[in-house]
Amino acid sequence: IAAIVYSLLTSYELGLIKIIPMKIHLVLDLMSGIFLALSPWIFHFSDQVYVPHLILGIIEILAAVLTNSRPAVAIKA
Repeated sequence: IAAIVYSLLTSYELGLIKIIPMKIHLVLDLMSGIFLALSPWIFHFSDQVYVPHLILGIIEILAAVLTNSRPAVAIKA
């Protein structure tokens, strides 16, 4: 839910209310990915399942790190 909210508030093509800079959005994505990847150990359920959380967390981290923070086309405010 938090990712949806900050996505809607991000200053990019799909943002509805453009108040959060894209670089901040990517930092939030990075922190979310780290949290997701580590959540099985943080919440002590790694003995039951950890692979999906780890894989999706790593994918989110990579997406945040590899995303260009500047749009190819200028955004009209």
